[in-house]
Amino acid sequence: MSWLFGNKNKNTSSSQTNLQAHRTKQIDSLKKANLNPIEVIPNTEYRITFASGGINITLVVGVVGRPPFPPATTSMSSFTASGGMPEYYQSPGGHFGTNQTESMQVAENSSEESLSLDKVPDVFAAFPDLKTKSLTELFELQDEEDKILEMIQKLPHVTKFAEEREKISNECIELARANLSYKPVLEQHRQWILEKKNLYQKTEEEFQRNQQRLMSKSEDFHPSVIQNNLKVALMEAEEESENIVEQFLEIMSCQESKGREVDSHPCTTRVQ
Repeated sequence: MSWLFGNKNKNTSSSQTNLQAHRTKQIDSLKKANLNPIEVIPNTEYRITFASGGINITLVVGVVGRPPFPPATTSMSSFTASGGMPEYYQSPGGHFGTNQTESMQVAENSSEESLSLDKVPDVFAAFPDLKTKSLTELFELQDEEDKILEMIQKLPHVTKFAEEREKISNECIELARANLSYKPVLEQHRQWILEKKNLYQKTEEEFQRNQQRLMSKSEDFHPSVIQNNLKVALMEAEEESENIVEQFLEIMSCQESKGREVDSHPCTTRVQ
């Protein structure tokens, strides 16, 4: 959490060099100009946040004889270590406000949601109670995570998120209760499906048996089988008819032979 409060370790030595004294005066002048510099590296690097044209701009400044990188604006080009620090920071701010680049103009025309994501968070605006605390209290606060968490939970966005989460949770609970209310009906449908499944299995088994019986019957009544059976029956009928004819002829021949024997005997008459 050191990024919230900065660093309080400063050179408290009574014997300061001219450069250190000059830097101290520059920082004091920044504070008097209400620029609220945040010390990142003691006596070396500072961070200043200001608004220009509805856009939050953060400058990370190294306090050295010359800027550590090629300046991007004409105001920075004319900066010297002996110049006034407030004028140095306020001049680039005015430059950014009057000479906005194309990327800044595009950002201004974008939606508020995307713009809010690009803004640097303003700690003191989000936590106004921090303005009334001393530096010692702030450093003591950064070690108390419970209090910091409580402060964060009171933020409007966090509160809104908690309310939406609670709403979604209640909707899920109601949905679960509705699903549980359908359990008896689902159980009845499940039993009905099981009964239909058992009936289907029995019907399928019976169908398989009838199909096998039909296949066997279809084999018995196949045209080729019927034709063979007819041929066999015809042959048996012919054989039986031949036997009957032979028997009939034998009987006829016997009767003829008996009639001839009767005719060959002499006739006898009774004498009166």
